[in-house]
Amino acid sequence: MTAIKARFTLPHGASLCVSQGNIVKFRGDAIVNAADHKCIYGKGVDGAINAAGGPALLAARRALPIVPGTSETRCPVGEARWTIAGNLRDLKGVIHTVGPNFNPKAQWVQKVVSNGDDLLYNAYASSMKVAKANNCKTVAFSLLSAGFFRGTKPMQDVLTIACRALRDHAYDGLQEAHLLAFGQPNAPETNDCQALIRAASSIGLKRGGSGSGAAATASSSSSIAACFASASSSSSASSSSNPQPRPRPAAATTAAAPAAARAPAPSKTVIEISDGETEEDEVEEVPGPVAKKARH
Repeated sequence: MTAIKARFTLPHGASLCVSQGNIVKFRGDAIVNAADHKCIYGKGVDGAINAAGGPALLAARRALPIVPGTSETRCPVGEARWTIAGNLRDLKGVIHTVGPNFNPKAQWVQKVVSNGDDLLYNAYASSMKVAKANNCKTVAFSLLSAGFFRGTKPMQDVLTIACRALRDHAYDGLQEAHLLAFGQPNAPETNDCQALIRAASSIGLKRGGSGSGAAATASSSSSIAACFASASSSSSASSSSNPQPRPRPAAATTAAAPAAARAPAPSKTVIEISDGETEEDEVEEVPGPVAKKARH
């Protein structure tokens, strides 16, 4: 479960939702994973998503084509790729993207480049293009390059780039784009949530709508479930009422995302269950399939 802590208006009637929770618990059309350039397996958020998606998701990632001229790059920095969701049955698919490294201490994982801001913007923009190509109405993003790869770069700068990219690439048919910070859904807003709210406000997005400032359940599917529950209780006197279970979303086939990056450098992120990280990421190990935080 995830909770909307604030909602902002995007173009085309969509909402940018500042949400809190665990990305593998998100119910919607797609989640955006913070992967590395190999796009196979990592730690943090990446490892948690792989564990939840199971063998089918891992096989789909391995099947992504290697970029010509490279030995193991399936997704360059700033680009995005689409795969099936495997055992994540509440999703249509998973979008894998690679954020840039701003931290000189992490150069053994991925080089720091001068156009990191552009590549971070491209990672979000490419993911939105892939979401649009796969008719996603609801999508949840890990916080890209917001952990170990952030280094000393101000968090506000990183999150403002995220908000700009989602604003600029909102599309017809999109209902909700979630920027998801790790935390207990019903707990007070984390520092990351508060930083996201400031970032969205700083680019002129207007706050409002259901869930603004409240722990509203994120995802349209959760809202649908609530409607079923309400209808069920109001008709409990009628024993002939048998609500049908919500159908599972169809699994989408693996597809390559539109290329939008500038430099094919590997990406990474840091952990906290959701700090989408890469195999090489230097992150704190956490027992179980879920680590703890939501960034990269």
